[in-house]
Amino acid sequence: MKNIRCLITTAFTLFMGASILSAQTTQPESRLSAGAGFLTAPDIMEVTASFSSIIISGGTLYTDNVSSTGAAFVQYDHCITPGIMVGVGMTFSRLERDLMAKILDEPLKVGTGRSDYYSLMGRFHHNWLKTDLVRIYYGAGFGFTIIHDQADIDPRYKPTNTSQNAFHVAFQITPFGIEVGRKLSVFAEGGLGFNGLIAAGLSYRF
Repeated sequence: MKNIRCLITTAFTLFMGASILSAQTTQPESRLSAGAGFLTAPDIMEVTASFSSIIISGGTLYTDNVSSTGAAFVQYDHCITPGIMVGVGMTFSRLERDLMAKILDEPLKVGTGRSDYYSLMGRFHHNWLKTDLVRIYYGAGFGFTIIHDQADIDPRYKPTNTSQNAFHVAFQITPFGIEVGRKLSVFAEGGLGFNGLIAAGLSYRF
């Protein structure tokens, strides 16, 4: 009987020790972040599309005075191993431009156009250097974007306004990011995609 009690006590002690060790090594952690980015993929594609339209139309149809809000995004990530996090992110960006035409070789503004991008992406995030204060990482995101295009045409050229929705792939490749702080941190990233070529913001770990 004494041996059985001793065996049970030893097994319980080993089980509790393994549980504590497992909790210390996995350390479940979540990260909520928000930020802004510039030079997004839609920005770059708009420049390319505008340049192509000038060439294809012989310079008769084109856009001008293109402006961008940049990207605003929120993200949630959860730690699945000490160095790897997965999660989801939502991004919004807007492009505005003048719609131009050439009539008798004279440039004429016929309206304005606006494109809103609503993107949802799954995320992967890996810390390749991690200290208590500084984390250096890389990551990637992939998902979809819904584009809402709105054209406001001068009634002299077209009596009604036009709008349409389109569905496209969204992505973000981040080869380098740095985060400084403990629970509340600041971060900066360099990458390519719908969050921008350069992005920065705040994050909170819990």
